[in-house]
Amino acid sequence: MGNSNFTKRQRFPILMSGLEGVGKTTIAFRLSLNKTVTTVPTVSFESIAMKSEHFKFDVHDLGGQTMLYHLWPHYYKNSTGVVYVVDSSAGELAMKASARLLKEMLSHRDLKNVPLLILVNKQDLEWSKRVEEISNILNLKSIQDRPVHITGCCGITGEGLSDAFRWLYVVFLDWCVYMNR
Repeated sequence: MGNSNFTKRQRFPILMSGLEGVGKTTIAFRLSLNKTVTTVPTVSFESIAMKSEHFKFDVHDLGGQTMLYHLWPHYYKNSTGVVYVVDSSAGELAMKASARLLKEMLSHRDLKNVPLLILVNKQDLEWSKRVEEISNILNLKSIQDRPVHITGCCGITGEGLSDAFRWLYVVFLDWCVYMNR
């Protein structure tokens, strides 16, 4: 993984990224505060401590505006995981842009082998795309160099988030066991 020295850490630094308006900040605050808060677009990045009964994460919520993409690699170096958020109600152009952005991001050397959790947000909307359709659009079957998990969620209600982050934590624990053999 990008940083294999997290076995002694209590917190795992992860990146949360995706296009603008997909719900990254809403999800981060839902997990951090266990409530929905009114958010404004993240204009650079925000660091949010999240915890549950089993794990603690320091989330770097990266702003999704196009003009900020060139800043993202500065946060890659010590990341132990990537949470990529997709708006399941977005149109075809946004989905294609999301797929390109994800592919570019994962090709960076500092993110080599880090686990990837895809959150398909806004599943509460009746016109949202199914998780399987998003998986195909993002071409997730082609990603062979890291653990990948995709799941539907709703950032406003929190549905699906605990299980998703539990998956990420279990992957971290498995990696710690592997690295300490």
